[in-house]
Amino acid sequence: MEFILNIDGTERLNSILHKYYRIDERFKKLLENNEIWFSDPFDFNDPYDCNLVVYSNNTYEEIFNHLADIRVRREAELKKRGWDLSDQHIEQTADYWSKNPDKLKEYLKNNQLSELQNKGITCFSKSDDILLMWSHYADSHKGVCLTFDIEKDRDFFWLPYIVEYPDTYPKINFVREKDRHKRYKHILAMKSRDWEYEQEIRVVRDKREQADYRGNIKFKKEALIELKFGYKTDDKVIQEIKKLIEQLEYSNLRLYKAELKDGDFGITFKELT
Repeated sequence: MEFILNIDGTERLNSILHKYYRIDERFKKLLENNEIWFSDPFDFNDPYDCNLVVYSNNTYEEIFNHLADIRVRREAELKKRGWDLSDQHIEQTADYWSKNPDKLKEYLKNNQLSELQNKGITCFSKSDDILLMWSHYADSHKGVCLTFDIEKDRDFFWLPYIVEYPDTYPKINFVREKDRHKRYKHILAMKSRDWEYEQEIRVVRDKREQADYRGNIKFKKEALIELKFGYKTDDKVIQEIKKLIEQLEYSNLRLYKAELKDGDFGITFKELT
């Protein structure tokens, strides 16, 4: 699999991803049905998530070239939608938007919203030992962390993005920026520094590529390779989940329990037999 790099090319995604959960009936259903929920990006709790400002201070030439490029890449689709693809129309549109940047900004924002309407997203982490993640997403260390090998289910983990946390508000000009990967990163995978502790990886599904792009989506059981119980997970709950896993035949799944490090802040994991 060709894993997605971050924008400056300095980081490549590892094939092992982690997801934190509280242990409740929904989690048990996840195990029983081997399904993970893909969310509507408009439902995220961070108001800036998938909602960054689009910048649009562009020259006539930049806008003309942008529209001409769209015509080349999407000619068949746009013809079906009845768009005027003539040079004259592109020239007129480029002239109008160069003189009315607010209208160009409105067009780009609508494109961004349209793109998000086709997406489903689920979130993972690069690490399984983040104390705040255990506290916030795994019921104050009474829950679990699931570990997946995305190489074992490439269809499910179709499009992973490394979330980036820039020091300042990211500004990207969608007309001037020719790299589609950078444009998608701006839309789908940039958050403020406040969220950096999550070390987030996003797996994205697209309505145009997959019929099942939101809601509960099945993963292959062999992709789930580890289940780690929190430091405070009750022994009775552990035994209940172990029994459930045995019934469900997760043949590759190894179980662990978190332990506090001695003389340091952090946790380690001890395998359960």
